[in-house]
Amino acid sequence: MTTSPSIQIRAVGLTDKGQGRERNEDAYLVDDARGLFLVADGMGGRKGGGVASQAVVKHLPDLLNDRLRHGPARRTLALRDAVFDLNATIRKVGEQGSGLRGMGTTLACILIHGRTAYVANMGDSRIYRWRDGLTCLTQDHSLTALLLREGEISARSAACHPARGQLTRYVGMEQDIYPDVRSERIRPGDRFLLCTDGLWNVLPDSTIARLLGAGTEPASVCSSLVEAAKAAESQDNITCVVVACGTTESRSRIRRPSVYSATEGMR
Repeated sequence: MTTSPSIQIRAVGLTDKGQGRERNEDAYLVDDARGLFLVADGMGGRKGGGVASQAVVKHLPDLLNDRLRHGPARRTLALRDAVFDLNATIRKVGEQGSGLRGMGTTLACILIHGRTAYVANMGDSRIYRWRDGLTCLTQDHSLTALLLREGEISARSAACHPARGQLTRYVGMEQDIYPDVRSERIRPGDRFLLCTDGLWNVLPDSTIARLLGAGTEPASVCSSLVEAAKAAESQDNITCVVVACGTTESRSRIRRPSVYSATEGMR
């Protein structure tokens, strides 16, 4: 739990391998001290998906710290450039490991400073905000999402399109490419949900909105979301992080970062 002036942040993460996977290749980070929260989904069908998502958790905090030291007032650019550096780092890790070349992962992350949330994403993991209604703050980097935006296919056909799940941008790709980054002013009562497609792909927005806006503790919201995805028979890994923003003037204890990585489990 970390406190900024008049804003108290409470965040919890949870993951499950889902019903159709033998292993969990997702990872998440809840780092209250840095105000950094992320989910990463190791790409299915590629070697080392779990290694790639774990590398995101391991390397992004340090890359971001390096960028912030050079320009702490420009956090949007610092986050953008840190993820840009991360792409090359993941490629390098893949080239050094046996059977890991070509590994990749999605990334959805929030950096919170004061009353501002800096949002970055690559791939099809998503970030939602609850504020008297549900808003998706990210745009999927996938072929079906691109076709849908251009009006080439309908939302119904996108759900069963043969290119479903094919990403146009991800961490670890050969091209040097920047993530989408934006900043959002935080209001007391805001809730953010970071999640992999194992969750949003099987739950309608109405269900996500109902559970995220229920007003219960973040841990309960995470549990409810994961259980709902499992009940919907999600065949993919399911991961979510819920960040609740409230008002307080008190100081709070900063906890050790909460991390889940596919190869190490919870620590």
